[in-house]
Amino acid sequence: MRVAIDLSWLPPRPAGAARYALELLDGLSSLPDDGVRFVVFSPPGALDRSAARADQRFVIDEGLPRSRAARIGWEQAVLPLRLRKDRPDVLHVPHSQAPLLTSGVPVVVTFHDVTYEIFGERYPWLRRTYYRAAARIARQKAGLAIAVSECVAGDLVQRLGLERPGIRVIPEAAGRRFTPATRAQIEDVRRRYALGRRYVLSVGSIEPGKGRESLSAAMRALRADGFEHDLVVAGQTAWGVEARPDGARYLGYVPDEDLPALYSGCDVFAFPSLYEGFGLPLLEAMACGAPVVATSSSAIPEVAGDAALLVTPGSPPSLADGLRQVLEDEEARRGMIERGLSRAACFSWRETATKTLEVYREAARSSRGRG
Repeated sequence: MRVAIDLSWLPPRPAGAARYALELLDGLSSLPDDGVRFVVFSPPGALDRSAARADQRFVIDEGLPRSRAARIGWEQAVLPLRLRKDRPDVLHVPHSQAPLLTSGVPVVVTFHDVTYEIFGERYPWLRRTYYRAAARIARQKAGLAIAVSECVAGDLVQRLGLERPGIRVIPEAAGRRFTPATRAQIEDVRRRYALGRRYVLSVGSIEPGKGRESLSAAMRALRADGFEHDLVVAGQTAWGVEARPDGARYLGYVPDEDLPALYSGCDVFAFPSLYEGFGLPLLEAMACGAPVVATSSSAIPEVAGDAALLVTPGSPPSLADGLRQVLEDEEARRGMIERGLSRAACFSWRETATKTLEVYREAARSSRGRG
């Protein structure tokens, strides 16, 4: 079986869906050789650190334009010609933007969320229109859809009209690098980023809907109670305008090699998002030994299980109470850390890759059956 994977859209600084795509590629590379071969379309240099580059089962095609606009054109005009020429058994689009023309090749699409439907009013008009149109094209082209959570699967049925039998739920996982850091590693990151001794950490893109207004208000309440923790926020600005928590240290984009120590060094990890299709940062935090306080919104309870303290979405008092409980009760904090480590270990990219490979085979069989 030959599988084409479209990573033409990968940004220079991977996060979210891009992180998923890169981890999935490494997971596929870790599986035994059972005759499956891959061609991966990628921007120049985007896969330099991927295990797939040294794997003979993978052909990395980097003959793509560098600009984002030109790559969208490549995906819609050139990729269909490549599919017609190469005739792979399956095309996987690891995000919800598929080409209009697929030359009869069965398509598997991964959907990460439907934020543009749920919080459409928060999106700029042009961005919202583009995402909605792209999602509907992907819906029409997908022979099978992969949802990263049961929450997203339900949203695809309710919001996009997909049929549930055509959706496979395959969760993400924390990468192998996300393990508790050593004291020396924590001190090194603390020194290089000029962090205080005690801090509350929040990780994720800076965009509307991430709940940082609630986090700002919760931190003000904690400081009024005498807590002296800094608020540290890591993540690149994505789009839109969101109030930045006053008094916070904004680190911007933090490279993967520094994240484990950043997670490990915090007293508590705060995840106040109003909607998540999966919520990978909370799983990464757990894997690094950080206690997690998160909202009971969307996919977060599904991913966190009983390992996080869940609070009311959009409620600063509820969030402040949750943070206060963890910071004041060391025994409860240790219990959360242990449960978090166990919960994170329930997910692995190897398992995700194994299940994704099964979806590829299913899509290819279905196509042959129709033929």
